[in-house]
Amino acid sequence: MNMQNEDYNYAQRIIMVNMIQEKISDAQTSDDYFIRFFEDVINENIDFDFQSALSEDAYNSASEDAEACINIFPKLSEMKANRSVLPWIITALKYTDQIVLHYIQEILDINPIKHPDHGIERSMYIQIKSGGYTAQVAGNLLNNLYEQRNKLEHRYVKDPKNEEKKVLLKPEFGTARKKIKNSFPKALKSFRKAYKEHYE
Repeated sequence: MNMQNEDYNYAQRIIMVNMIQEKISDAQTSDDYFIRFFEDVINENIDFDFQSALSEDAYNSASEDAEACINIFPKLSEMKANRSVLPWIITALKYTDQIVLHYIQEILDINPIKHPDHGIERSMYIQIKSGGYTAQVAGNLLNNLYEQRNKLEHRYVKDPKNEEKKVLLKPEFGTARKKIKNSFPKALKSFRKAYKEHYE
């Protein structure tokens, strides 16, 4: 009986310690959604003032996208393999597009070039990926994440039993979550490095 009480008390202490750590973490979180999202994704301090680099409109727009992502999954570590992955990745890419566009037009001082097979957003990722620039890693990773987004959104394929018909594939939310957690932090860190090299 004594042993059970000790186990119970130990479990209570662990729960309390976890709750205190969560409160401390929340208290240290920035009120600025742009920063909060960036720091959560990379799991470290942002270490660059993007607000001073981006235009006010671009920063505010990215901040709204960051808030939307946080409302879907408060933390990247809490991302579940369910249908909420799709709106999260769509919105996270919109957040990043502000960083991407500024990088191309203001840091590289070139114009976005539309790829013949893709829309302008994905074309920008390909442009960065193919150019040998500092943020080349980010361009490659974002291009791959955009492809992952497409796989979640566009799921019609030919029916293997009847080529005249279509079937809907079941989305692979687990695969998408794994790729997001692996790639998105690296992409943001790659952009941070490129911005710091240019502005500092």
